[in-house]
Amino acid sequence: MTNDRAREIIEQLRLSDKLNYAPTDVAELLECRPYAINAHLDAGDTYPFECFRINRRVKIPRGEFLRWAEAKYLL
Repeated sequence: MTNDRAREIIEQLRLSDKLNYAPTDVAELLECRPYAINAHLDAGDTYPFECFRINRRVKIPRGEFLRWAEAKYLL
């Protein structure tokens, strides 16, 4: 992924009014398919930011994800 594309995605996420992101919101930035995030959590893997489940849905808290993404792609 290019830094320009990463910046564009981060800016779109920043402008969003969501409190939590879904795997479909962040998958391109993580360079994976949305379901892979669910599968990794089911397998007990972790990410460098918090992810949690509410029933069958995976939620990724906005603030922590943006801090991670900005540190990885914008610094």
